[in-house]
Parts: sequence; C-alpha cells; structure tokens
Amino acid sequence: MARRGSTLTLAALCALTLAGGAGILGYTLRPADPPELLNPSAADTQAPVASQPFDDTRKVQVRLVASDTETLTL
Repeated sequence: MARRGSTLTLAALCALTLAGGAGILGYTLRPADPPELLNPSAADTQAPVASQPFDDTRKVQVRLVASDTETLTL
C-alpha cells in the first residue's frame, strides 16, 4: 500500500511540474505589447486645401491609324 501512495504522489508531482512548466512557457511566449510609436494616431478632421490653376498648353501630335475591318461574330 505504501508503494501505491508514493507512485500516486510522484505522478501528482510530475503533473504539477508539467503544468507549471507549460504555464511559464505560455507566459514567456505570449505576444509582446506593441511599441508606443505604433499606436494609432488621432483621426484628422481637417485638411488644408489649396487651389491652383492647371493650364497644360503643350502641343502633342496625334495620328490615327485604322486597321482592316474585322468581322465580329456572336
């Protein structure tokens, strides 16, 4: 009977050691908190707006090249 009690005690001690080790390992491998620089910034509610004229007066040569007529069958 004494042998059975010591085996049960050893099994309980091993289970507690395994559970403690798993807890420590889980705590060690937990996700780290993000650095403060990565915190979201405040939402912008206003943005500066400026108006400026755009007059692109460059001349461009365009030439249309037509190919032979294609028949489209549906």
